[in-house]
Amino acid sequence: MKILLATPIRSRPDDPHYKWRRALTAPGHTVKLVNLSRLPAIKFLKSLELFRAGQRFKPDLVFFSAGRDAVWPVKKTVFFTGVAPEMLSLNERQIGRWSRLVVVNEPADIKAWESLGAKKVICLPISAADPADFKNKDFRRDIKVSFVGTLLPSRQTFLSWLK
Repeated sequence: MKILLATPIRSRPDDPHYKWRRALTAPGHTVKLVNLSRLPAIKFLKSLELFRAGQRFKPDLVFFSAGRDAVWPVKKTVFFTGVAPEMLSLNERQIGRWSRLVVVNEPADIKAWESLGAKKVICLPISAADPADFKNKDFRRDIKVSFVGTLLPSRQTFLSWLK
């Protein structure tokens, strides 16, 4: 399958979006990466560049990652987001609603997207994690509790309870 991966990428090698690319190419998909961070800031121009990339590459699907407001939705979109819809811009929520599929990494976000009118929502927990990042390392282990993820109010309450 030909996949156009449209996502904001920082120029750091640990950016999780690179892991999505590896995860999509590993099973044999052809992936063209469009770095939304490098496109013009004006919504119309950024959308035009994304459209042109799609015309040249002719993807079967467009995987779009939340993180940049200035793009209009495109056809054949799978929308990836690691945060609840209320944390996204109005434009990003619209892209999610119009997408074929919304992929979240928090089960609670499924109902939120469905209530916004998303056609189909699935949860892939820790979908941007690469097992190679979690090799056993010889660290001093003096931390009793740690947290990775978005610090939502419900999680703050739970962490206070743990404390």
